[in-house]
Amino acid sequence: MSDTVNPFKEQNMNRTEKVSAVEAESVIEKRPRNLHSSLALTLGIISIPAAFFWYIVLPAGILAIVFGAKSYRETGAGPAKAGFILGIIGLCLFAVLYVTSIGVILEM
Repeated sequence: MSDTVNPFKEQNMNRTEKVSAVEAESVIEKRPRNLHSSLALTLGIISIPAAFFWYIVLPAGILAIVFGAKSYRETGAGPAKAGFILGIIGLCLFAVLYVTSIGVILEM
């Protein structure tokens, strides 16, 4: 029985640990964690339904554009670009609603 190969020998366990450590490093390198990209996406999403409220859409939209541009320049992350675009859409929607409401008020 002592001549059989034991798969749980120390050298087999070390090999397994090294492989998992290498895989873990490659996963960490492929997916950088960036708070600004998540924040840009969140603020961009908030800026669209809040377009009726200037005190919410202006800071949220502007910060989404700033954080999205900064994060996209650093990492090229998809959520950063999406937050940047959603921030622009939220501010444009606010501008259209604002101009339309001014036009309606002046016609009265």
